[in-house]
Amino acid sequence: MNHRYVPDADGVLKTIVQKRPAASLHELHRSHPILRSMSLDHLSLLLERMARQRSLA
Repeated sequence: MNHRYVPDADGVLKTIVQKRPAASLHELHRSHPILRSMSLDHLSLLLERMARQRSLA
């Protein structure tokens, strides 16, 4: 059986933000098919959650 790794939005977003920390919301949205498939509101919420987790660490 062939198992393919399918990245989740959190992982994709985290990787892109690490590579391009100054990217705008729209640049992030355009940067990957998984991120393009979600709304800007959803992407914004994911970014806020990432920032909160980073500030708690």
